[in-house]
Parts: sequence; structure tokens; C-alpha cells
Amino acid sequence: MKIYGKKMIHVIIALVSIFCGVFAYLKGDVEAYLWSKNKQAAITQSQIDKNKTTDYTGKPAGKDIVSLKTITMWDKVLNNIDYVTVTPKSIQKTNVYTLAPWEDYYTKRRNGTSWRQKATVKTSPIDYDFGYLPYYIIELPDGHHIFAQMNRSLASEIASGQQVQLPLGQKKGMSQTAKTKLSKYAKDYNVSTKYVFYSLDNTWQKEHAQMIFYLKIAIGVIVFFIIGVVLELIAQRFLNKR
Repeated sequence: MKIYGKKMIHVIIALVSIFCGVFAYLKGDVEAYLWSKNKQAAITQSQIDKNKTTDYTGKPAGKDIVSLKTITMWDKVLNNIDYVTVTPKSIQKTNVYTLAPWEDYYTKRRNGTSWRQKATVKTSPIDYDFGYLPYYIIELPDGHHIFAQMNRSLASEIASGQQVQLPLGQKKGMSQTAKTKLSKYAKDYNVSTKYVFYSLDNTWQKEHAQMIFYLKIAIGVIVFFIIGVVLELIAQRFLNKR
């Protein structure tokens, strides 16, 4: 019975350590730290007008950039042309994700050849795969809602109650698959699935995606071992007293 009890204690310690490691991976906001180091000058409307072929999505918005206040303003934005910003009143994360633009559409074998096509849209109750971008629902100042995709760290700040002006974004279309998977949210929040406000800097995200993933893995592993060692020491003291 004592041997069985010791085995059970070790199993429980392992499970608790795994849980803590996974929790640390999911909650460790590495992206926020790296994004805070991304200091760039704000982009003005005159700069955009002079260089219309440059992609400014995800860059800091200057004071003269149109800030969305109402759903009517959003309706007037020209998709894939106009740059706007917004300071959401609130945010709600969905469980629908799209494959990031910088990701390959096919998984690779060890020899580098393509294997199978990845899902372009998927659903998941847990946000763990940084190759996919979650859809959010943001509330405009007038109380109406629109779909949005943004840097996860900014979404976390908004969710915590902070007032955050989002970077430059554009109105983008959605695939039919995304529209179908988002239909429940569209009904609940009375929001159109025709367009999404997209404000991610794809170049920055692509350059940091792997770093963010591996750092989060490292955090999870470190927490796993620390919790495991601490619990083992506590368990050994408890068992030695018996």
C-alpha cells in the first residue's frame, strides 16, 4: 500500500506540473514584451497618400488618421484601400482562427517536400497555435460591434480594461468558411461577417512568430520542472515524517 501511495503521489505531482507548464505556456505573454520593444514612428495620412503602394498595416497611427467612432464610419471605409484606427470600448475573443498570412499552406516532411494542406480556418477553445490568428469582436464607441484581428498582446490589454488605440488597420474580406464558423457570434452580437478590421504588422509577426513560440515553450518547460522539483521536495519531507 505504501508503494502504491508513493506512486500515486508521483503521478499527481507529474499531472500538476504538466498543468502548470501548459498554463504558463498559454498565459506567458512573450509577445507583449517583444512588441513593447517595437518602437516606430507614427504614420500620418499624408505619408500614406504619398506612398500608396506601401503596406502600413500594423504601424502606429498618427493623429490625423481617421478613428472609427460609429458603425456608419466603418461602413464608409473602402476595403483594402483606406487605413483607419479605433480605440475599442471592449473586446470578446471568438474560438475561430484563420491561418496566418506568413504561414505555409502545407505541412512539410523532413526532406522539405509538401505533405498535406493545412486548414485555412479552424476552431479551438484554447489559443495555443501561433500559426493561426484569432478573430475578435470589438465594440465601437457607439456600442456597435465589428470583427477584428490584431496583435494578441493588444487584445489582452483591451480585455483587461485598458484604453488602447489599435495600429493602422484595413477592412478585409472574409472567406465563406470563416463566415460560416463565425455565424453564431454574428447573431449574438449583431455584427456583419462581410468584413474584418485587420491591424497586424505581418512583417513583424512573421519575423517574431518562431521566437514567440519557442520562448513560450521554454517558459512552460521551466515552470514544469520548477513545480515538479518543489512538489517532490515537499512530498519527500511529508513521506519521511510518516
